[in-house]
Amino acid sequence: REAQQLISRGCPSLRLARLPKGSHLQSPRTVCTLPVPAAHWKSFRLSSTFPARPVAAVTRSSSNMPTLSESEQARLRQTVDKTSFADPTTVRCKHVHLDLDVNFQDKTLSGHVDLTVERVTAGDAPLKVDTRSLTIVEVVDKALGSALEWKLDEPGVLGTSRLAVTLPAATHALGSTSDVRIKYKTSPTATALQWLEAEQTADKQMPYLFTQCQAIHASSMVPCQDTP
Repeated sequence: REAQQLISRGCPSLRLARLPKGSHLQSPRTVCTLPVPAAHWKSFRLSSTFPARPVAAVTRSSSNMPTLSESEQARLRQTVDKTSFADPTTVRCKHVHLDLDVNFQDKTLSGHVDLTVERVTAGDAPLKVDTRSLTIVEVVDKALGSALEWKLDEPGVLGTSRLAVTLPAATHALGSTSDVRIKYKTSPTATALQWLEAEQTADKQMPYLFTQCQAIHASSMVPCQDTP
């Protein structure tokens, strides 16, 4: 109904698709895709492993994100997100770049994510991100190419694990930034990834993958600060 209202208002890039009955959703469902403002995306690159279907590698730009004031930092410190292990009051992520390959046979994504992070509070507090059923292969300083120390905790009650990354000493100063590359692989049971067999699509020619990260499923697709 909301999608139909948007169409009636002249939304230019709203697309509707109906999934066939018998799919993993178990019933006919309407899916809508809304455009992302161009100002928030710098690039969209396609690649693939098997079969020859596109795999998205996207870069989300936050270069115009303002630095937090002292009052905003104080407010953030008083805000506790019990569904996330991230701590953006010490180190926060400003920019995310994904470069992933899709394997439809194994139902996995593999590749790396580059996180541009900023020191919000001076000191040596690590970068903390959320993960869910991810296999972490390597964590490196992108600029230097050197390995960074990291620790992956056991899953919590919600199934999410904290990944803590020790940042270089040069980034301990307030306002300093660094690029952290995390190489990883998702699980076939990743809750953010929905896989359709070719028979479940409209033309029944190729398999299909779509993502659903709400409410706390993004960390099963990419290591991230999965918190507002």
